[in-house]
Amino acid sequence: EQWNLHWIDTSVSIERVMRMKKFQKINHFPGMAEISRKDFLAKNLTRMQKMFPEEYNFFPATFTMPNDANLLRDFVKSKKGKKKLTLIVKPSVGCQGKGIYLATSCDKINMSEPVVAQTYVRNPLLINGLKFDLRIYVLVTSCAPLRVYIFKEGLARFATKPYVKPNDSNIDNAFMHLTNYSLNKHSEDFVPAAVSDGAEAAEPIDESQSSKRTIAWVLNWLNENGHDAEDCWQRIGTMLNKTLIAIQPKLAHAYRTCFSGGDHDNNCFEILGFDVLLDEKLKPWLIEVNHSPSFNTDSHLDEVCKNQLVADTLKLVG
Repeated sequence: EQWNLHWIDTSVSIERVMRMKKFQKINHFPGMAEISRKDFLAKNLTRMQKMFPEEYNFFPATFTMPNDANLLRDFVKSKKGKKKLTLIVKPSVGCQGKGIYLATSCDKINMSEPVVAQTYVRNPLLINGLKFDLRIYVLVTSCAPLRVYIFKEGLARFATKPYVKPNDSNIDNAFMHLTNYSLNKHSEDFVPAAVSDGAEAAEPIDESQSSKRTIAWVLNWLNENGHDAEDCWQRIGTMLNKTLIAIQPKLAHAYRTCFSGGDHDNNCFEILGFDVLLDEKLKPWLIEVNHSPSFNTDSHLDEVCKNQLVADTLKLVG
């Protein structure tokens, strides 16, 4: 028990945190699964959408199987004839793009399995014809009061096949519709970022061609193409705050359960990886939240971004 900092890749139980001493810190909050699990995120944000529809319209309509099977059928029926509907189906607890597929009807979904079915954003913003998403890092250092920091850099992960709206012939093309790095790196069209060779960084390649780029590059591209990048970043920040506000009471309750004496302040912190998609109107959509985002550095771009993220985090948590 003689340690100051415990950094672990799995979520932590209330029992584990309750054994901590005043001077110890751990890199997870008990209760953060309320947004890091896809089914819990859907439940919490859908609840907020019902109460504040205008404020929480950044989360695509999402249904958790098997409980919401009838709701999903009614939803699909209500959209019939109005516009083409595509659903993206994901395991409730999963990562790295495993087990994800697209469907255009309920018949294609096994509703007895623990999956979430989410409305697929069919009109994403494209750069060079490719779909991409943003991995945005958020540091939570306190849950009562809620204290949140947004890292000013992050990663843009690009699909590797030019985007065409889902149809019968391309719906199974994961390299077109999914932006997961762990999946696209196996594509023949994947362009790696410059790789660091030990202490000396390799010469960076043209970032505009890479399948993984920095958020700074994307914001610069937005400005150069007549968009307001600063306004877009502000809207993303507001969305991240609202997502955490949705579960703040549960986080605070779990924390108080661990430290009922009230003399443990700031024993927990957490880096979250928010996956955000921009549509063609530059509206940000929250896709999912990761409680243990990858710190793997297989390129110089990863190394620079993630080293700074960890260094900033350790300074902020003291």
